[in-house]
Amino acid sequence: MLDIIQQFKFFTTEECQQIKEYAYRKEKELIDEGHGDWAYHEYGSITSNNYFRYNFFKDHPVYKERLIDFLKHPNIHHGLKWPVRVQSWVNIYRKGHGVGWHNHIGNMRTSCAANIFIDGPTEPGTTYLIVDGQDLQEVDKENHKGHIQLFPCFIYHKVKLVENERVSVGITLHSFDYDDTDTNSILLER
Repeated sequence: MLDIIQQFKFFTTEECQQIKEYAYRKEKELIDEGHGDWAYHEYGSITSNNYFRYNFFKDHPVYKERLIDFLKHPNIHHGLKWPVRVQSWVNIYRKGHGVGWHNHIGNMRTSCAANIFIDGPTEPGTTYLIVDGQDLQEVDKENHKGHIQLFPCFIYHKVKLVENERVSVGITLHSFDYDDTDTNSILLER
C-alpha cells in the first residue's frame, strides 16, 4: 500500500540548514516585493502561496544535477519521460499552520510530486490519502531530515497543523510534453 510513496536520502544535515536559511531569505524577498499579503491564505505560507514566482532548483543549480541523477536511478519509479519539467518551492509552516488536502496538477501517468523535509517535527510527517481495496485510508508517513518522498501527482496529501515550525521543499515533476507555462519551471535534460 505505501509502496506508492518512495522515500530516499537527498540532502545532508548541513545542506538542510543552508536551505532553511534560503527559505527565510526567500520569504523576506517575497514580502519586500509586496507578495506577503496572502501570507496564510490557501497553502499556509508566503513561500508556498508564491510557488509560481520562483524555482528552488533554478536558485540552486548544484542540486539540479543531483535531482537528475536521482530521477535516473533504476530504483526510482516515476513514469516520467525526458526531458522533465520541474516546479519547486519552499514551504514554511509556523505553529498552528499546515496545508489541507491537495494534489499536484498533472498527467496521471507522466507527472509526479515530491517533498523534501528540511526541518521541524518529523511526526506525524506528511499525511497521504491511500486507496486500500475499496477503502480510502489516511496514512501518516514520518519525515526524515534531508529525505525526499516521491509519489504520483494524483495522490492527495496534507500537512497537519504543526506545533513547531516545519520547512520543506515542494516539487512537481512533469514529462516534457506537459504544458505548465503558468509556472516558473525548469527543464531537466537526461
